[in-house]
Amino acid sequence: SDLAVRVFFMALLTNLISAVTVLLMAGQDWQSEIEPALTFLIAYPIFTVVAFNIMQYIRNREELLHELSERDKTLHQKNYQLQYANEELRRNELHFRTMFYYSSEAIFLLEKDLISDVNLAASKLLEYEEKEELQGKSLFLFMTELQKDDQPAEIYIEDIFRQLTSGTAVQTEVALRTKNNVELLLESVFIEIELTDKKYVYMSARDIRERKKQEKEILFKAQHDALTEVANRQCFNETLKKIDADESNYPIAFLMVDINGLKLTNDIFGHSRGDELIVKVAQILSGSCRGRDLVARIGGDEFAILLPNTDEAVIKAVMSRISQRLEREKIETLPLSVAMGCAVKENAQGETIDAVMTAADEKMYQDKQANRQVNARRFLRGVLEKLYQISPWDQKQTADLEALLAKVKDLPTLSPSVRKEISQLSTYLNVGKLILAQDEWEMQGNDLKDLRFPQKLIESSYSILRNVGEIDTLVTAEYLTSVNEAWDGSEGRLDISGKEIPLAVRAFRILFDAYYMQAQHLERDSRQIKADMMVLAGRRYDPELCEKMVKCIVE
Repeated sequence: SDLAVRVFFMALLTNLISAVTVLLMAGQDWQSEIEPALTFLIAYPIFTVVAFNIMQYIRNREELLHELSERDKTLHQKNYQLQYANEELRRNELHFRTMFYYSSEAIFLLEKDLISDVNLAASKLLEYEEKEELQGKSLFLFMTELQKDDQPAEIYIEDIFRQLTSGTAVQTEVALRTKNNVELLLESVFIEIELTDKKYVYMSARDIRERKKQEKEILFKAQHDALTEVANRQCFNETLKKIDADESNYPIAFLMVDINGLKLTNDIFGHSRGDELIVKVAQILSGSCRGRDLVARIGGDEFAILLPNTDEAVIKAVMSRISQRLEREKIETLPLSVAMGCAVKENAQGETIDAVMTAADEKMYQDKQANRQVNARRFLRGVLEKLYQISPWDQKQTADLEALLAKVKDLPTLSPSVRKEISQLSTYLNVGKLILAQDEWEMQGNDLKDLRFPQKLIESSYSILRNVGEIDTLVTAEYLTSVNEAWDGSEGRLDISGKEIPLAVRAFRILFDAYYMQAQHLERDSRQIKADMMVLAGRRYDPELCEKMVKCIVE
């Protein structure tokens, strides 16, 4: 080596110097010394190099042995680490297998689309007794034909496997069928894993049918009216924005609907019947429209219907269908009635949505006003029918009073219009019974001079007639307030007397008292009843009317 060469020449130079020094010191005898000097000069460097190489060899050998020892230690350590890693891997795999088989979550191990293994939960989920019934079969066999977003099963699962190649987990939903053909919706996570033998696709699955059902219910409640289950105002507004943004939906028709008589129904028949009325109307509206139309309850008694791709002819046909169905329905004895108004937005340009809806609303209001009296009369007929159901006596009483009134002849004061007013008093006197407890129906007073109509009954009948709003019965309602007033002003609450009391009321008071005294059989014959009533002429009764009417109606 280069180092040995350098040592050799250095030793040679050193010996040469030493030899010259010996010869100089020898003087004249240098010849005798030259041979030993030359021998030393040549031998010493050779010996030095050999000795150096031996020492270098020994040193290199020790370094090599040390290096081998260190490598041995490293190999031993790495071998130990490898054994530990293998043992840890074995334990982890054992732990995985334990967790795999006994996990409460359904787990599938897949080789591509083939089921390699399943745990107990997966077998149970798919309703199989033994996992061998699943092993080796394609996952496609258990998937429904269409998956999320209506994708075919094979394309859907292949897309999942393709995503797995990026090394990320895929979370999605998978629809499977059980052995008994029950469709499951599963929240699934797919991830590639590597066990000691090979790579697998790990698929965990959790049944989310109940959760999806609850989510659907929550969403439904957020978008629908709780009572009628039609869309609410928020859903209507959101849907309207979407439909308006798509020009293919034009022309768009709007139908505004308002229920007639809801407040009266609540007051007379109770809020449960009012709710029934709202629900029934909602059902008729929904049943009269197409599947793509949207029916929404936007107020207590108000509905709005959104009809895409609908012109005026179609919306008129829908309105006619609604009217026909309403005619066939009743709540208790009340007919169903609504006011309707429609308007059409022909295209995205022109009037705004708000303007068109306002036009429909105005037409609905006009319809309500135009048919107010017709609807009021229909409602009154229903009210009377209900009264006669709960109090059949009132129907007989009305007929008997009509018969008595017919006996009063040759009395010019009682014109046909006055007779009509008397008949209406007889008919509607007791409609207040519909909203009163039965113990508040009875007449008050022990004898004729104290006989009075129950004040609560009069007030209740007045309230019903006023709220119905039928023109003729509005007059009747006002007349009812004075039926307890006496001719001389000694009774009642209105501080009126004599001819201040309407003629029809004065005549009705005589008619009713005569009827009541005879109908109740109060152990008084016709002669006594006539005498009692004539005594009260000028005090309780109009004296002129009393004399003429009693002769006709008390027999």
